[in-house]
Amino acid sequence: MLSVVDELEVELAKLGLHAEQFTIRMTGCPNGCARPYTSDIGLVGKAVGKYTILVGGRLLGDRLNIVYKEMVPLREVVKELVPLLVYFKADRQPGESLGDFCHRKGVEELLRFDAEYKSRAEPLVAHA
Repeated sequence: MLSVVDELEVELAKLGLHAEQFTIRMTGCPNGCARPYTSDIGLVGKAVGKYTILVGGRLLGDRLNIVYKEMVPLREVVKELVPLLVYFKADRQPGESLGDFCHRKGVEELLRFDAEYKSRAEPLVAHA
């Protein structure tokens, strides 16, 4: 979890969201032992080194997350969250939390933006 948080903090700073407050919970237990199903971002281990990313929960416990991406290798979790955070920054309503934003948009819209964002991204070019 620490490596994910460290990497995520770098991306949040790049996006100007470093002061944003949200919850991220990670567990290897599908029974919800760390309460990942009620956080803004939940990560649940599904296989060795692979996680389901859940979004849209609420700390009050009155709204559960929805599955955003499945079987994401741990090293790619933050990379998969970046388009979501870009969209959140660009289209959130005043005072809206990340969980509320994801809930309002719905997973289909979040995935649509993700695909659009990735199709516009500049490919990395190896320098000789």
